[in-house]
Amino acid sequence: MRSIPLQLPYIIYGDVKLAQSSVILRYLGEKHGFGGKGAKEKAEIAMAEAAIKDLRSAYARVVYSPQYEQEKLTFMPQFEKGIEDISNYLGSNKWLVGDNITYADFFLYEFLCISQLFEPSCFKKHPNLKQYTERFKALPKIKEYMATERFISWPLNGWSASFGGGDAPPK
Repeated sequence: MRSIPLQLPYIIYGDVKLAQSSVILRYLGEKHGFGGKGAKEKAEIAMAEAAIKDLRSAYARVVYSPQYEQEKLTFMPQFEKGIEDISNYLGSNKWLVGDNITYADFFLYEFLCISQLFEPSCFKKHPNLKQYTERFKALPKIKEYMATERFISWPLNGWSASFGGGDAPPK
Protein backbone atom coordinates (compact mmCIF):
# COMPACT_ATOMS: atom_id res chain seq x y z
CA MET A 1 0.00 0.00 0.00
CA ARG A 2 1.38 3.41 -0.96
CA SER A 3 1.87 5.82 1.88
CA ILE A 4 0.31 9.24 2.02
CA PRO A 5 1.76 12.34 3.64
CA LEU A 6 1.01 12.62 7.34
CA GLN A 7 -2.25 14.45 7.16
CA LEU A 8 -5.67 14.48 8.75
CA PRO A 9 -8.23 13.46 7.89
CA TYR A 10 -7.33 10.23 6.17
CA ILE A 11 -9.13 6.96 5.51
CA ILE A 12 -8.02 3.41 4.96
CA TYR A 13 -10.80 1.56 3.18
CA GLY A 14 -9.66 -1.92 2.24
CA ASP A 15 -6.57 -1.43 0.10
CA VAL A 16 -7.36 2.26 -0.52
CA LYS A 17 -5.59 4.88 1.59
CA LEU A 18 -6.64 8.49 1.00
CA ALA A 19 -6.22 11.94 2.53
CA GLN A 20 -8.01 15.26 1.87
CA SER A 21 -11.61 15.68 3.02
CA SER A 22 -13.10 16.30 -0.40
CA VAL A 23 -11.22 13.39 -1.97
CA ILE A 24 -12.44 11.05 0.78
CA LEU A 25 -16.00 12.31 0.40
CA ARG A 26 -15.91 11.93 -3.38
CA TYR A 27 -14.43 8.41 -3.16
CA LEU A 28 -17.01 7.21 -0.62
CA GLY A 29 -19.79 8.87 -2.61
CA GLU A 30 -18.75 7.10 -5.80
CA LYS A 31 -18.23 3.82 -3.97
CA HIS A 32 -21.71 3.88 -2.41
CA GLY A 33 -23.80 5.24 -5.26
CA PHE A 34 -23.80 8.96 -4.43
CA GLY A 35 -21.52 10.02 -7.26
CA GLY A 36 -24.13 10.95 -9.83
CA LYS A 37 -25.28 9.29 -13.02
CA GLY A 38 -23.60 10.07 -16.31
CA ALA A 39 -20.91 12.53 -17.29
CA LYS A 40 -23.18 15.61 -17.18
CA GLU A 41 -24.43 14.98 -13.65
CA LYS A 42 -20.92 14.10 -12.42
CA ALA A 43 -19.64 17.37 -13.88
CA GLU A 44 -22.45 19.33 -12.18
CA ILE A 45 -21.59 17.68 -8.87
CA ALA A 46 -17.89 18.51 -9.29
CA MET A 47 -18.75 22.10 -10.25
CA ALA A 48 -20.97 22.55 -7.18
CA GLU A 49 -18.32 20.98 -4.96
CA ALA A 50 -15.66 23.36 -6.31
CA ALA A 51 -17.87 26.42 -5.80
CA ILE A 52 -18.67 25.40 -2.22
CA LYS A 53 -14.99 24.69 -1.57
CA ASP A 54 -14.03 28.16 -2.86
CA LEU A 55 -16.49 29.85 -0.50
CA ARG A 56 -15.45 27.59 2.38
CA SER A 57 -11.78 28.47 1.78
CA ALA A 58 -12.58 32.19 1.83
CA TYR A 59 -14.51 31.66 5.09
CA ALA A 60 -11.51 29.82 6.58
CA ARG A 61 -9.15 32.69 5.73
CA VAL A 62 -11.48 35.03 7.63
CA VAL A 63 -12.00 32.94 10.76
CA TYR A 64 -8.29 32.17 11.11
CA SER A 65 -7.28 35.79 10.60
CA PRO A 66 -5.85 37.70 13.58
CA GLN A 67 -8.03 40.60 12.35
CA TYR A 68 -11.19 38.49 12.36
CA GLU A 69 -13.74 41.26 12.98
CA GLN A 70 -12.33 43.50 10.26
CA GLU A 71 -11.92 40.59 7.82
CA LYS A 72 -15.49 39.44 8.48
CA LEU A 73 -16.85 42.86 7.52
CA THR A 74 -14.85 42.78 4.29
CA PHE A 75 -15.91 39.19 3.57
CA MET A 76 -19.66 39.60 4.16
CA PRO A 77 -20.57 40.81 0.63
CA GLN A 78 -18.74 37.80 -0.87
CA PHE A 79 -20.37 35.47 1.68
CA GLU A 80 -23.86 36.85 1.01
CA LYS A 81 -23.33 36.56 -2.76
CA GLY A 82 -22.12 32.99 -2.31
CA ILE A 83 -25.19 32.06 -0.25
CA GLU A 84 -27.41 33.70 -2.88
CA ASP A 85 -25.65 31.82 -5.68
CA ILE A 86 -26.09 28.51 -3.84
CA SER A 87 -29.76 29.30 -3.25
CA ASN A 88 -30.28 30.17 -6.91
CA TYR A 89 -28.44 27.05 -8.08
CA LEU A 90 -30.47 24.83 -5.76
CA GLY A 91 -33.70 26.57 -6.77
CA SER A 92 -36.63 24.27 -6.09
CA ASN A 93 -34.58 21.09 -6.51
CA LYS A 94 -34.85 18.57 -3.73
CA TRP A 95 -31.07 18.07 -3.79
CA LEU A 96 -28.15 19.95 -5.26
CA VAL A 97 -28.28 18.41 -8.74
CA GLY A 98 -31.86 17.16 -8.84
CA ASP A 99 -33.95 14.50 -7.16
CA ASN A 100 -31.13 12.23 -5.97
CA ILE A 101 -28.78 13.01 -3.12
CA THR A 102 -25.07 13.03 -4.01
CA TYR A 103 -21.84 13.36 -2.06
CA ALA A 104 -21.86 17.09 -2.85
CA ASP A 105 -25.03 17.41 -0.76
CA PHE A 106 -23.05 16.27 2.29
CA PHE A 107 -20.44 18.91 1.54
CA LEU A 108 -23.12 21.57 1.07
CA TYR A 109 -25.02 20.60 4.21
CA GLU A 110 -21.87 20.94 6.31
CA PHE A 111 -21.14 24.37 4.84
CA LEU A 112 -24.72 25.57 5.36
CA CYS A 113 -24.63 24.50 9.02
CA ILE A 114 -21.40 26.44 9.48
CA SER A 115 -22.92 29.40 7.63
CA GLN A 116 -25.93 29.53 9.95
CA LEU A 117 -23.65 29.80 12.97
CA PHE A 118 -21.30 32.27 11.27
CA GLU A 119 -24.16 34.55 10.17
CA PRO A 120 -27.49 33.48 11.72
CA SER A 121 -29.56 35.59 9.31
CA CYS A 122 -28.02 34.06 6.17
CA PHE A 123 -31.14 32.04 5.28
CA LYS A 124 -33.56 34.91 5.85
CA LYS A 125 -33.81 35.67 2.11
CA HIS A 126 -33.28 32.03 1.12
CA PRO A 127 -35.95 29.77 2.63
CA ASN A 128 -35.00 27.00 0.19
CA LEU A 129 -31.67 26.66 2.00
CA LYS A 130 -33.39 26.32 5.36
CA GLN A 131 -35.74 23.71 3.87
CA TYR A 132 -32.75 21.93 2.35
CA THR A 133 -30.95 21.66 5.71
CA GLU A 134 -34.14 20.42 7.40
CA ARG A 135 -34.65 17.83 4.65
CA PHE A 136 -31.06 16.64 5.00
CA LYS A 137 -31.29 16.35 8.81
CA ALA A 138 -34.52 14.36 8.45
CA LEU A 139 -32.89 11.61 6.37
CA PRO A 140 -33.32 8.51 8.57
CA LYS A 141 -29.64 7.48 8.73
CA ILE A 142 -28.50 11.09 9.24
CA LYS A 143 -31.10 11.66 11.96
CA GLU A 144 -30.06 8.42 13.65
CA TYR A 145 -26.36 9.33 13.51
CA MET A 146 -26.94 12.87 14.78
CA ALA A 147 -28.67 11.42 17.85
CA THR A 148 -25.55 9.46 18.85
CA GLU A 149 -22.57 10.48 20.96
CA ARG A 150 -20.36 10.03 17.89
CA PHE A 151 -21.90 13.12 16.26
CA ILE A 152 -19.86 16.22 17.07
CA SER A 153 -21.40 19.55 16.10
CA TRP A 154 -18.74 21.77 17.69
CA PRO A 155 -16.00 22.92 17.26
CA LEU A 156 -16.27 23.83 13.59
CA ASN A 157 -12.64 24.81 13.20
CA GLY A 158 -9.31 24.36 14.95
CA TRP A 159 -8.75 25.94 18.33
CA SER A 160 -6.72 28.78 16.82
CA ALA A 161 -9.71 30.07 14.84
CA SER A 162 -11.26 33.34 15.97
CA PHE A 163 -14.68 31.85 15.20
CA GLY A 164 -15.80 28.25 15.47
CA GLY A 165 -12.87 26.97 17.46
CA GLY A 166 -13.82 27.70 21.04
CA ASP A 167 -15.40 25.55 23.69
CA ALA A 168 -19.01 26.37 22.89
CA PRO A 169 -21.03 27.56 19.90
CA PRO A 170 -22.36 31.13 19.84
CA LYS A 171 -25.71 31.69 21.50
